[in-house]
Amino acid sequence: MSLKLVIENAWCPLHQYLAITALDKNLIWRKISTIMNIQVFETAQDNKNGLKPSFLQITDNTGDVKSSIVHVVSSKIYQSIIGFGGAFTDSASNIYAQLDKPRKKKVIEAYFDKEKGNAYTLGRLAIHSCDFSSGNYCYVDKNDTDLASFSVGHDEKEIFPFILDAQRTAGGLKYIASPWSPPAWMKTNNNMCSGGSLKKEYYALWAEYFIKYIEAYRKKGISVWGVTVQNEAGAAQTWESCVYTAEDERDFVKKYLGPTLDKAGLGDINIIVHDHNRDNVLNRCRIIYDDPEAAKYIWGAGVHWYEGDNFQNLNALNELYPEKSLLFTEGCQENGTHHNSWALGERYGKSIINDMNNWIRGWIDWNLLLDISGGP
Repeated sequence: MSLKLVIENAWCPLHQYLAITALDKNLIWRKISTIMNIQVFETAQDNKNGLKPSFLQITDNTGDVKSSIVHVVSSKIYQSIIGFGGAFTDSASNIYAQLDKPRKKKVIEAYFDKEKGNAYTLGRLAIHSCDFSSGNYCYVDKNDTDLASFSVGHDEKEIFPFILDAQRTAGGLKYIASPWSPPAWMKTNNNMCSGGSLKKEYYALWAEYFIKYIEAYRKKGISVWGVTVQNEAGAAQTWESCVYTAEDERDFVKKYLGPTLDKAGLGDINIIVHDHNRDNVLNRCRIIYDDPEAAKYIWGAGVHWYEGDNFQNLNALNELYPEKSLLFTEGCQENGTHHNSWALGERYGKSIINDMNNWIRGWIDWNLLLDISGGP
């Protein structure tokens, strides 16, 4: 059986690279007069060459061939892609800080170099501590309702150097910042962990906290492109977490976060809602997007890959709200380390391909670095 790839309009916009799995040696090309030196990266569990590129052998055959046909129609445009990336967590930054200069260079080139590496263009940031931090911390003192003590000094030692090294090599990155929890004293359970909710009387103050964070990072040369309202807003985790109903998230954006960003001259910051699994993205976003006073502030929704695939929900959401974007904001392999796991690679491939086929505009992996035990 042959695989026939037909390029209509004889033009391929993807830098003349195509990735094809299970490539048959009898690949037949038609209408490729303007495409030269097409490279193929073959992936297979027993492929000794890994991801080393090879060049197609072009066969001029216009006869009838029994084949599977893939049509690439370059004139039909779907969503624009803003990029791929990973997260600059405390854990990742701590590992990076321990590396010597040659190893740091290898890491940065592998992820961010446009010629030698993955050419990442996205980075996720945690607004103070998250589940991959060595402990709970925030940027203000307890009960500081004026935010006078606000400082990102914690990030100076390890997080900023990692980000800035990446930024220099990448030539600029889009950063999406997410809180895992407000400070404990702003919450109903007086604890950054184990769920709880943001107290209503602190909605305005928490919105101001976002402003302080964005401005503090800009002073360090790090421009935040977007913020998610809350990481996994529907889950009470044992680590840093905070629960919002869909109505709470909608009202926080509509009455506080959106207007506060505008007032501060930060209306260009992209607000991302949901930031949780695909299973509930449709139901939750319908509640939020159906309020035009909230929707006007929102760029789109973020999704994670836990709790099943549910790719159909992405397509359904796009059909209802085509003006809103979708971004994959986190994927992490659970339950310990999985060294040399082919199944994990397949999980990534399945998620990325199906997400992109269902309107996702960018894909952000979780920790950029961890140690051999999956920590610290």
